[in-house]
Amino acid sequence: TDVLIWNGDDPEVAALLARNLSAADGPRQLRFSTRSQAAENAGVVVGDELRLRLPEGEESYPIAELQIVGRHNLANALAAFLLMRASGLATYEQVRRAARSFVALPHRMQLVAEVRGIRYYDDSKGTNVDAVVAGLDGFPRPLALIAGGRDKGGSYEPLRAVLEQGATRGLVLIGEAAPLIATAFSGVKFPVRQAATLKTTVTETTSLCQ
Repeated sequence: TDVLIWNGDDPEVAALLARNLSAADGPRQLRFSTRSQAAENAGVVVGDELRLRLPEGEESYPIAELQIVGRHNLANALAAFLLMRASGLATYEQVRRAARSFVALPHRMQLVAEVRGIRYYDDSKGTNVDAVVAGLDGFPRPLALIAGGRDKGGSYEPLRAVLEQGATRGLVLIGEAAPLIATAFSGVKFPVRQAATLKTTVTETTSLCQ
């Protein structure tokens, strides 16, 4: 009678389940995806909604009601919604109410202010390129990014790729890694600036969003 919720976008998870669980004898499996609307996915992203396909019918949850952002957080939401609904632990109304009130953990794509229509997010736990890319992938609105700090020796190409794919207003750099990142972003179509202090960095970034 157990329910197993799993991420269909993760090939390692799919391989693990294929090796270790029998579809006939194991728990009821419900797969979700933020990238595919295939019929076998019980949780999907459709336009501006998260959609659950349950035996009782489809349920929709407006993404605009969520206070969390980024594709990874949409995946987290689908996993949580499916688990609560498929197991019968919460009603549709309870899940939607909880979704509206849930806020990001401190320093993890955390909304910290909104001034004159500009939202400010703190993602200071994103201390490497992969973590920053995860936070920016699927970001729902135009953005300007503050980046820099200490260089970890990795490539900045994944960061460049995700910013070039999105509606990026600009990039403002600070710290030891600023010159290296500026070089890696040579030739992009959005402004790349460097600043000496955090205060001027925030001022520069704000100006890019106005």
